Amino acid sequence: MKARPDKKTLERLYIKEKRSIRTTASKLGCSKDLVATALKEYGIPTRPKVGIGRRKSQLTKYRLKDLKASVKRQGIRATARDLGVSEGTLRHYLKVVKQRRKES
Repeated sequence: MKARPDKKTLERLYIKEKRSIRTTASKLGCSKDLVATALKEYGIPTRPKVGIGRRKSQLTKYRLKDLKASVKRQGIRATARDLGVSEGTLRHYLKVVKQRRKES
């Protein structure tokens, strides 16, 4: 296991060169967890994660009534394939929309 990187090196790579925690770890030959822990211990503030969070489903452009009719007509697998999503995604979307409608 590699030793914890020093503060000066972390400041140079993470702050001045604006590398991510992952690329900083790769450059130093250690784990991203070790870099993240060292940043915290040295009091170096981390940047917010980019691209993390919920994305809007591409299924929102279809009416729920039409999706249900398609599933009833041709099944979940064929409907998902036609829409270009996985079966799990389609099942989850239908479940979440149903729950939201009950809450409203």
